[in-house]
Amino acid sequence: MIYGISGASSVGKTTLGTIISTSLDIKFLRSSVSEASKKSGYNPVEKLDISERIDLQELILKEYITAMRQISQPVIIDRTPINFIAYMLAEIGMFSQETLSDENMERIWLYIERCKSLSAQHFDIIFHLGTLPYYESSTKRPPKNIAYQNHCDLLMRGVLSSLEGTLSYVNINTSNINQRVDFVIEVLTERFNEIETFIKSDRTIH
Repeated sequence: MIYGISGASSVGKTTLGTIISTSLDIKFLRSSVSEASKKSGYNPVEKLDISERIDLQELILKEYITAMRQISQPVIIDRTPINFIAYMLAEIGMFSQETLSDENMERIWLYIERCKSLSAQHFDIIFHLGTLPYYESSTKRPPKNIAYQNHCDLLMRGVLSSLEGTLSYVNINTSNINQRVDFVIEVLTERFNEIETFIKSDRTIH
């Protein structure tokens, strides 16, 4: 089972994932956009034109899928395809058609549909973290831009809402790390118990 954490940049995804991994003794998979980008010769926080951004997002997704295919046990991962959709959509403006070819518009649409499909097929639950009242700057993160951060947050919430019925997700709006940890542990413990009960029941039937 894969349990994901989504959220805009600098909301504590990696911090939460690390704590949950230790608390519940499940594997933690860190998904670094910057590391995946470097392998392809890109800096994800530099200004890129839309064609370069599409190329980069496709390469990041390819790297991500490769990592997912190697998963053989329950894991919690600090980034999901929901994130990738938001990053892609955040690049699209009202007049993007003036610089985007029909081919690139099609690539964006297919990319988004693929990310939605991957999320629904592979994730048992996604925990979406709301924005924090502060932003920790880093050379590996986009520049401090609260409007952009909120934009990405709302995009992710919208994508998750569009998948309701095919994907289980929970919005976590508190910024208190202890409350975040307690909530996720409670949800996952209940989920693990449900899975264990199902497995025992299935064995009894057969």
